[in-house]
Amino acid sequence: MASDNELPEVSSPATSLIVTEPQYFFAAQKRTLEARLEEIAIPTEKIDEIKASKSGKVIRDALLGTFTIGKLAKIFFDWNEGVAKEIKEAKKAHLLERYFNVSDENERAISQLASLVTDPTGSVLFNKILAILNDNPPDREQFDHLAAALKYIAESDFGRLFEQHKWAVSQIEKMTPQALSILADKANWPTMTLGTVTTTGTKVASDYNDEFAVAFARQKGISDGPRIERLKHSISELIGGRFIEAHKHAGGEIRCETTGAGSDLLPYLANTFR
Repeated sequence: MASDNELPEVSSPATSLIVTEPQYFFAAQKRTLEARLEEIAIPTEKIDEIKASKSGKVIRDALLGTFTIGKLAKIFFDWNEGVAKEIKEAKKAHLLERYFNVSDENERAISQLASLVTDPTGSVLFNKILAILNDNPPDREQFDHLAAALKYIAESDFGRLFEQHKWAVSQIEKMTPQALSILADKANWPTMTLGTVTTTGTKVASDYNDEFAVAFARQKGISDGPRIERLKHSISELIGGRFIEAHKHAGGEIRCETTGAGSDLLPYLANTFR
């Protein structure tokens, strides 16, 4: 068992690259697919027949005739299965690496994780987190949130808190990683200025999505138009899901605050807005 100062070896540099730079991994794997396709030799006489043909359709049909559908299917599906398996294993290893990175003591983290996966309710939660990984492309923010959720669940009385944990993990599954990151950054939310404001008590009933997104972007030094639009979409997720709401305070200052649901979800998230 690793000491508190040693990180268990859960992923290699190559495995981490699959997760952090998937475009390079797929570029390399594309070459392996092309090599397999090139192994299917086209007979010389068939090549001559194709060249002599004047019809584009005949050429296509003749080319296809040199490959049996069975051979092509095996090449494509075997390649896809191998790549999918490699990515799946890399994502699991990277999740555990992130989990140990956010844990204070590796020995205790290993013990807590062992308790989680060997418990009937804990195993359900753990596998739900893995399912989220498997159903989505590698995403740094999502890895951070899932690692934080895994840590919070493993450290808790997960049997007694099963329903709460299951709800939280289901919210993480439904929401975009950026929306989760904005929620987790609650302590740094900016104040807003609205023109005409309609309130119910202190709660703002007027639309404030765009104003909050612009204020948030300004605070983070974000000026890229498309990225601001994505912020607006993510903030709309939080408002629509009733995780945040805006309130008017003394002096006309307007601030967003978490609702009960938003506050309940916060302990499961990593505060690593990018």
